Amino acid sequence: MIRVRFAPSPTGFLHLGNARTALFNYMFAKANKGAFILRIEDTDRERSREEYTAQLMEDLKWLGIRWDEGPDAGGPYGPYKQSERLHIYKEYLDKLFTQGAVYKCFCTEKELEERRQIAILAGRPPRYDNRCRALTEGQVKSFQDAGREYVIRFKVPENTRISFNDVIRGRVEQDSSLLGDFVIARPDGIPSFHFAVVTDDALMKVTHVIRGEDHLSNTFLHLLLFKALGFEPPQYAHMSLTKGADGALLSKRHGVTSIKDFRDKGYMPEAVANCISLLGWSAPDKKELFRIDDIADAFKIDHLSKSPSVFDLKKLDWIAAEHMKLLSAGELSLRIAARGLFMPQIDGVLLHRLIDDIKGGASTLNGLHAGITAILGPLAVTDGLKSRLSQDPARKVLSAFAEKTEKAEYFDRDTFDRIIGEIAEENPGLKKRDIFVPLRLAVTGTDRGPDMHLLMEIFGKTGCLDRLKNFSEKV
Repeated sequence: MIRVRFAPSPTGFLHLGNARTALFNYMFAKANKGAFILRIEDTDRERSREEYTAQLMEDLKWLGIRWDEGPDAGGPYGPYKQSERLHIYKEYLDKLFTQGAVYKCFCTEKELEERRQIAILAGRPPRYDNRCRALTEGQVKSFQDAGREYVIRFKVPENTRISFNDVIRGRVEQDSSLLGDFVIARPDGIPSFHFAVVTDDALMKVTHVIRGEDHLSNTFLHLLLFKALGFEPPQYAHMSLTKGADGALLSKRHGVTSIKDFRDKGYMPEAVANCISLLGWSAPDKKELFRIDDIADAFKIDHLSKSPSVFDLKKLDWIAAEHMKLLSAGELSLRIAARGLFMPQIDGVLLHRLIDDIKGGASTLNGLHAGITAILGPLAVTDGLKSRLSQDPARKVLSAFAEKTEKAEYFDRDTFDRIIGEIAEENPGLKKRDIFVPLRLAVTGTDRGPDMHLLMEIFGKTGCLDRLKNFSEKV
């Protein structure tokens, strides 16, 4: 059975790159009827926060990603938080000590940095020089008796070629001489990323590790640990990284990058998940609009691109607008209300007609709500509006419309059309645009928007006259 995992560190909000990793793991599991595991790597006690764990789990669920095993779901290989697995790491660390595969290193951070700079100046790889590997038992005891701090390093085999077949990139290899002995634990028992990941992947029976190419160099270290611990390694697939539209690696300077940011701005989850899924992958039929669960069965990991993917906010806005069009006005109204946004108190049928009319121009629920309130809320009479509407023929059109509407016994679609027709007859030089644009501007403050018949139905005779009066008083 195929088993994959997403293992974030709760040191910040879930960002787009990590969400992409989670999504591809989830789709791969679904496509192969496998298990998707959520594991929280919270051994960084200084930076890990429970609130980040809660937020990232909420964000994953919001995107439509569900895990089969995890901190809240349980499972046969828990616990699923690394901070609760320290006794397990100690057991396997003791095993490595027994094998003579690890040792204590007493080099200070200052010493390590000085040697690193010397190596760089000499044109050598800036790796650890393994000097503490040769310490005698007496030297180790002396350092410990003196209270010297230490870390535990893994002995990298010398003169060894480490290689594996990457599902996306093919065969990759590395010479062990370029690696240097690496840290796998601190004396307080807290494991390094490398040691915890390998132990957990092995014990949780992970079959495929799908992660970013920034972890490619780590994989060589992990393969050495798998071998030393006597475990069969999983298959690895290293995805290309995601860049911004400017070609630089995606970062905060590109604006919205965390899933929380997308949520706060009112993007819909199906749109965000849809956009993320297209970062380095495409559906077999090249279709770009879909819900994740509708396309997951067609996902193939070896179809991921080796080239960097590019996140473009304009592409997200297009996808989001298309998803907006697929939803009914009733569903959109409920989603807006669920965000705690106030909806104008008008007839529900008219509100839904208004939403249907303007939803195609919005990419977020916040934007749709803003469009609704801009139309139905108080009209702001700006200097620009005054300039456009205080001169003829606009002034004459508004005056005539107000006068005829005031006299009308009924105010419905037919009445509105009759009044517009009369104004056109009385002003033969005017085109319909010359009549509609000033009227729309005076009632809504914008020259684009919903059908005028719908607006007149929404505002009614009294509402239209009040808006025209409000405008004329300020001009």
